[in-house]
Amino acid sequence: MSKPIVINGRFLTQRETGVQRYGHLFLDELSDMAEVFTPKQQGALRGQLWEQHRLPRMLRQQNSPLLINFCNTGPVSYHNQIVTIHDLAVFENPIWFNTNFARYYRWMLPKLAQVSHHIVTVSEFSKQEIMRHLDVDDQKVSVIHSAVSNKLLTVIPKRPEGLSGNRFCLMVGSHDPRKNFDFIATHARSILIERKMDLIIAGSKSAAFQKNPHMSRNAQWLQEIDDGSLRWLYENAELVIHPSLYEGFSLVPCEASALKAKLLISDIPVHKEIIGDAASYFSLMHPEDFKAQMTKALDQNAPNQVPNYISRPSTVSWKNLVQQFS
Repeated sequence: MSKPIVINGRFLTQRETGVQRYGHLFLDELSDMAEVFTPKQQGALRGQLWEQHRLPRMLRQQNSPLLINFCNTGPVSYHNQIVTIHDLAVFENPIWFNTNFARYYRWMLPKLAQVSHHIVTVSEFSKQEIMRHLDVDDQKVSVIHSAVSNKLLTVIPKRPEGLSGNRFCLMVGSHDPRKNFDFIATHARSILIERKMDLIIAGSKSAAFQKNPHMSRNAQWLQEIDDGSLRWLYENAELVIHPSLYEGFSLVPCEASALKAKLLISDIPVHKEIIGDAASYFSLMHPEDFKAQMTKALDQNAPNQVPNYISRPSTVSWKNLVQQFS
């Protein structure tokens, strides 16, 4: 091998969501010191079977180099690796997920945490979750925050095809019950009607999550949105709402803040840690407080504060961590 470090490139074959965006972000940072192994097969052989069987064999044939995993998974039979675990939602509430998906992750993550040299996560909140659920020591876990993609900040914005209306509030994310979109679609309706606004949800379906037949109620879904359309939506929304029940980092409010959008978000711990004063908050699952905070947020100017994760950057970098273990 020309380089002593390998990056698990399975995420490069997947649809890009927040976890995959993290991988792309740090893939660029480590490109000068690492080689990427990516599945070449089609179908099931490019997923779990490749990662758990073919990948470790390939690594051992190359003298067992340090393996970097950016996106929650890695081979449980391989020891010379660093794994990134973004959150422990499958332990907190497995009913949010497809049964087989939750079962696999609840089996895989504890084993992966034990065999890996080190664990990286994306917030102090997630670090505490990992220590609690996976029984690992504080010194084995480092926090390296995600960041807003430079591509999103520099791409030419374009109005999405199929968008109806000009005044709207925006939510961004997968069809995932923990995103709590149905709560907003239900309780924002009267305010949206009064102000002649639409509710837009930009996101895609995933087989990983349980189906929620009510999530599209009172909202227009825009699927497979590219970065140009996403930037346009952030910049033209009257308000970006992110009502998640649980997050490991929460990239959407960071993207919205970077593009000067007004923000209303749920008062979960990781939002307070990452976003700080750069948003308005509502009490989770309290409709009247949500309505009051939504009205207030729509009527006020956009906040000028910088999110906490920018003003308090990660103390560990991927390059330093890789150099320590390679």
